[in-house]
Amino acid sequence: MSEHVLEDLRRRHPDWRIRVLPEGSWMATRRCCSLTDDEFTAGLACTLMAGSSEDLRDELAEQRRIEDALREPVPRSVENRTSGI
Repeated sequence: MSEHVLEDLRRRHPDWRIRVLPEGSWMATRRCCSLTDDEFTAGLACTLMAGSSEDLRDELAEQRRIEDALREPVPRSVENRTSGI
């Protein structure tokens, strides 16, 4: 395990506690986690487990993509269709 890789992941993802477990797997836990049902359904997680730093990096990137997608405003035409207007 490279300490440099661990520090780089921590720097890039300050909202996560990232560590390597004694058996060598990688774990990331959100520092503050209270996900809504919609966030959970969309695929957000409070804790991630991975077998390698590369896999954890990919999972963290996917969490960021989901977060960004959830923040995007819903187009007004779609909003009107879903609300029954």
